[in-house]
Order: sequence, then structure tokens, then C-alpha cells
Amino acid sequence: MATISTLEVTGLTSGYHHNPIVKEVSAVIPKNKISVIIGANGCGKSTLLKSMARLLTPNSGAVLLNGKKIQEESSKHVAKKLGLLPQTPIVPDGIKVSDLIARGRFPYRKFMQNLSADDYKAIEESMSMMGILDLADKPVDELSGGQRQRVWIALALAQETDILLLDEPITYLDISYQIEILDLLVELNKKKGTTICMVLHDINLAVRYADYLFAMKKGKLIKEGKPSEIISSKLLEEVFGLKSTIINDPVSNTPLIIPIGKHLAASSL
Repeated sequence: MATISTLEVTGLTSGYHHNPIVKEVSAVIPKNKISVIIGANGCGKSTLLKSMARLLTPNSGAVLLNGKKIQEESSKHVAKKLGLLPQTPIVPDGIKVSDLIARGRFPYRKFMQNLSADDYKAIEESMSMMGILDLADKPVDELSGGQRQRVWIALALAQETDILLLDEPITYLDISYQIEILDLLVELNKKKGTTICMVLHDINLAVRYADYLFAMKKGKLIKEGKPSEIISSKLLEEVFGLKSTIINDPVSNTPLIIPIGKHLAASSL
């Protein structure tokens, strides 16, 4: 893509039914990089992501897509720039893999218009990148969890956006599928320069795969930067209330968090 879209939030306060969860957050999502939002349960990670995807209307502040307020842009315009994989996407009953992925072409089609050659090309390319061409005619509800995640990511890729937001894309997956999905996202980032921002619960996977981290606590952004620059025992205790020690990951050469826990901490006294 010739021009990579930009995404940022400025003074964002957002939540549900006028109950603010995210509070006065300002951040710029690094272009062409993989960013991960970390923090304890209920700290506002998913709320921030949903606000950036225009699923929630800010109480105050703004989400800016290419410098313009995302709330003021048309749905089709936003969908051409930004794709979202929610935490628990709903699968229509009996729908085939190829038909679900074809829904990613909605922003480019006129009302009642059939799929074009460009649509079919985008669908095939997204399936090929996710390694699911052989699943094209299978019902989505018959697939394994890892296969389903590949399908949902392929749907987002079919939109041909240069920003992709993912809310806990590896939750409930076995460790082998978790690594597989994250490796595919790295490949996507390197091949297409896609800007990726996601929420992950596993702190060590977040540190290993992220170029950039955003650490949240109680709705506020308290630290951001490269994992090697910001990850420390002090930060982890502040964010998660967890005592830990940090060593070097011999595989990825990134920080590796070793939780201590209350039991081991007490036994070492």
C-alpha cells in the first residue's frame, strides 16, 4: 500500500452507559509495527480497542484516523482503512468459509452488486496467506478453534486494510495454535507492512511478539515503549500486582517474566 493509515487517540475517555472505563488516554499506534495492549482484567484494554474501532462513542477526546475524527467518517471509508477481529465473533449458522470471508469485501461493493474479479482475488489471497484454501467449502462451525481464528483473520485481510485491531485473538486456543496465529500475524506484518494492534493476556507472548507495548492500569495508560525498554519487575507489580523476576529469553532475546507468587516469595524468606 502506498500510504499507510495512521491511528491515534487524544484525551480519550470512553466506556458504557456514561460509565468511563478508559480515562484520558492519549496514544499513537506505531505504523507498520505490532503493538500489544497489556494490563490486568478490567483495566480497559478491550474498551480502548473497541473505541479505536468505532464500536464505542467517546465520552470526551477523540480517535483520529489519518488525522480525522473516526466518528465523523463513513462506515465504508473506515472499513477500507481499519479491520477488527473482536474477542468473540459470531458465526452465522451453516456459513461456508469462503462465504464468510467474502463479507470482508463489503466496503468495496455497491448495493446488490455481485463479487468482482478484484473481490475474488482478494478473498483467495487472504485465504492463501492464512493457509486455509483447502477449507473454502467447509462450514465454519465445523472447524477447530485455531482454524476459525485463521478464517476470521482472513476475513479481516480480505478488507485490504492497512490497520488491523485484534481483541485477544489467541484466548481459548492451545499453545500450539497460539504460536501459530501469532507467527501468522508477524508474517502479515512483514509481508504487507500491516499496522497491528492487539490485546493479549499472556504477558510473555506479548513481550516476545510486540514491537511496542501499551501498559494500562485502571483505565489509564501508565507506560509505553519497546518491551526491552519498559518491562521491569516494578512495572509488573504496578500493573498486575505480581512479584516477578526478569531474565533474558534465550529464544527471542526479549525479556522473560518469571512470576514469583506469594507462596514462593514467602518460602524464600
